[in-house]
Amino acid sequence: MQKFILYINEESDKYLQEEDISCYLLESTLSEKFIRDFINKAGKLEKIVLLIGGLAAERQKEFQADGIVIDLSKSQNVVTDYKKAVKGCSKNAIIGVISRNRRHEAMLISECEPDFLIFNVWKDGDEQTREIISWYNELFLIQSALFCREEGIEIEKYQTDIAIINEKMYKILIAKKRKLD
Repeated sequence: MQKFILYINEESDKYLQEEDISCYLLESTLSEKFIRDFINKAGKLEKIVLLIGGLAAERQKEFQADGIVIDLSKSQNVVTDYKKAVKGCSKNAIIGVISRNRRHEAMLISECEPDFLIFNVWKDGDEQTREIISWYNELFLIQSALFCREEGIEIEKYQTDIAIINEKMYKILIAKKRKLD
């Protein structure tokens, strides 16, 4: 079963107490106060907080977040952009990287040795994404993740270690789980 990272892009900590979630992905553009408070509360609960977005690398060290997620899906030079992004991070920062769903770029990013590689998932292109994730998992030891970009995606059909979902998707999963229990 995949582990979940809950993507938070609005100032809310209502899911911080959820036992199913051990990692959170916060937009780095949220207010400094919210990010600091969230990281502090999560740390007391021994939960991981990663930052994403334009300010992630500089705020990771300053706010003592556990790591960052770098979006290289639009990069023309993934290796250079990766090195530039992690340069300011703390030494033990957890690094996740969003790749375009292309084999060559997934290979190049994996050579940089991030902690996990993320593939974006939309309904359109669902089959192609499952295929590339399957290929990737056969060749690389680096963990794979999917980032659900819209609802209605059956994440359990993907052979990834991690699924990044938003709050609405998490509510749906919890409701399904409770119904099955």
